[in-house]
Amino acid sequence: MPWTETCVMKERVKFIMEVLDSTYSMAELCNYYGISRKTGYKWLDRYRQGGIEALHNRSRKPYSHPHEMSRQVKVSILAIKKRFPKWGAPKIRSRLERIHPAWGSYPAISTIGLFLHKQGLTHPRKRRRRATPNTPAERTSSSQPPEDRTQSPPIWSKRALLLSMLESTVLKMQRKNVAIGSPVTSISRPLRKRQA
Repeated sequence: MPWTETCVMKERVKFIMEVLDSTYSMAELCNYYGISRKTGYKWLDRYRQGGIEALHNRSRKPYSHPHEMSRQVKVSILAIKKRFPKWGAPKIRSRLERIHPAWGSYPAISTIGLFLHKQGLTHPRKRRRRATPNTPAERTSSSQPPEDRTQSPPIWSKRALLLSMLESTVLKMQRKNVAIGSPVTSISRPLRKRQA
């Protein structure tokens, strides 16, 4: 059996017709259609006020915008931008404050920037790409596979590092002894034998 397709508007009209038929109570019909009684009464009131056309979804747009920029502010912003086309929102805001000191409040810099963007008067800057660092690994041919940096260095390189550190320490000690004036000896005390 194929699924029956219905749209919301058809379901609302069917609901209203069944309510007006008075065969079932409002609670039973709301339960059958899967809506709350508050919604059922809302659709019934809308039908009584405006007919079937009133059952369409209403716009959720607010009736008024109390924080919207006034027409005077918009005209002033556009006039400043026309006179100084390279200026951005921060300079336009400071210019508004100097030209119209009697205004109680001024739009935010972000609001001015958004308004100019909607008017098509600003364009986003091209992002500068940073130069990649020129390391020896990048100078090698691209045919070599990239080395895995998550692995620890091989044991021989750790040993080489330890030997070079030991060698530099010995050289520092030798320089210190030479600077003091004492002769450089290989080992100043004999090695101890382990006692059993």
